[in-house]
Amino acid sequence: MAILTRPGDRSDQIIDALSQTPAVKDALASQHTRSVATRADLRRELAELEKAATKELPKLSKAVDSAIEGQRRAEVALLEAKRAVDRAVSARSNFSFSYDRQADVLNGLLRAGADNASIDAFVSWANKAIDEARRAPIAIDVQTTTSQVTKAKITTASTNKPSILARIDALRSAIEKAEAMRLESDQSNVTGALAALKAALPAISTSTTTTEQQPDAA
Repeated sequence: MAILTRPGDRSDQIIDALSQTPAVKDALASQHTRSVATRADLRRELAELEKAATKELPKLSKAVDSAIEGQRRAEVALLEAKRAVDRAVSARSNFSFSYDRQADVLNGLLRAGADNASIDAFVSWANKAIDEARRAPIAIDVQTTTSQVTKAKITTASTNKPSILARIDALRSAIEKAEAMRLESDQSNVTGALAALKAALPAISTSTTTTEQQPDAA
């Protein structure tokens, strides 16, 4: 009785037969050797990587812990600095409030006992004098003459505007000085001091003169 074989069984037999040939055995052995060598290289790289990790990771972890601790200390210091700022601001505010309140009381007592009638009268007069100076007419006088020596034309201009401005500035300064007298200890000489301020005020004049000399056109 004949034994029937399927095509697939025949192919397996052929492959098995070929695998037993010296050429195939040598090729398979060479492939196996290369695979083993490759895997050995990979294991060496993995061992070196693990060795480096074992050496470096503890140091890096220590550095991280140190940085975290530094951050914690910095945050604590920052919080304390903020609290110190708050305390300083609060102390300044409390002192300023106390100072303003006491200064207002003392200034009020000094002003209440001052020669306010004389000072008020002077300030009122000075303010009126400022208004009068502002309304004062500005005079301008221009004259042209000819030099007998150089034959050049000489233009002379006179105006009272600088003296008006000087009087206004002096009056404003006098008002500030009069107001400051309310805080002086000795009020007995306020009237005399105000009179001296008034006497020292500059008057409006035409004393300011500018001269311009031009060469003869001929």
